[in-house]
Amino acid sequence: MNPDDFLTLHEKNMRRSLAQRQENADRARMEYERSLYDGDEDAQRDAFDLWVLTANQLKEAVDGIRGSREVNEYTPEEQAFLGRLPNSEDQKEAASLYRIGMERGLKRNSPELFNYVKHGMGHSGNNAEAPLTPDEVLNIASEKFKLKADDYNNNVRRLEALKRAGEYKS
Repeated sequence: MNPDDFLTLHEKNMRRSLAQRQENADRARMEYERSLYDGDEDAQRDAFDLWVLTANQLKEAVDGIRGSREVNEYTPEEQAFLGRLPNSEDQKEAASLYRIGMERGLKRNSPELFNYVKHGMGHSGNNAEAPLTPDEVLNIASEKFKLKADDYNNNVRRLEALKRAGEYKS
């Protein structure tokens, strides 16, 4: 399954969910109108609450589709990244991690986001298990925590000095 197939399936599911929520909101509206006609104030209150709830669920579904379109239209860099992965399961995992990284505030197409995905998949991009390099850690941390290279390097040197002095054990 290529990324486009996955996204098409995802969008179909989102549209199906949207249609169901639209039906629920329509039913709730009709129930509210019926209660107005009957003059039952308790039923009106209950029907109105249900109508508001279903309308909010519909709005959330619409917002979800709009938001997914922003993420689902892969840029050339994203397509190249996904294309280097060996199989569709890895591509699905990477797409999921990519979305999570963006939700956590990493910028789209940024090296920090690609490093986040690589780290989340357990490799540094070449399918080999390898720890993050100091530069990769800095790239990830600088985006999220606004950490500067000098501050990071000073803290690394301080930690190394503490380890040498026996005050910190790893």
